Amino acid sequence: MKNSIKEKLDLLGMSVSLLCALHCAVVPIILTIGVFQKFEWLDSPLLEVIFIITSLAVAGYSLTRSYLKVHNSIVPLVIAIIGFLIFFTGLYDGAQYHIILRSIGGIIVLLSHLLNFRMLHQR
Repeated sequence: MKNSIKEKLDLLGMSVSLLCALHCAVVPIILTIGVFQKFEWLDSPLLEVIFIITSLAVAGYSLTRSYLKVHNSIVPLVIAIIGFLIFFTGLYDGAQYHIILRSIGGIIVLLSHLLNFRMLHQR
């Protein structure tokens, strides 16, 4: 696989993670403002599932492939796993700080892609 494809996967992963973190942090604020009620579809469980599946698929493929074929560093993969664990903790109904946990988890996954992207450029 060419580096450009790996880099594009990391850019996609960073984009999805950032959108996911922004979605988790901003949507509750938008929905509390009565003027933006027509954006209620942003709080859809289907949209969350799409973000989660896309993020897991891109991270799993990109980070694992880079680890096995290029830099042999497990660090980006471990960081992504930690981010997803924090994110999934925020999905638990009893989580008191679910918005914060989901946002932090998304940002940590984004950072794992950023680290992986930088490691690909060191080669």
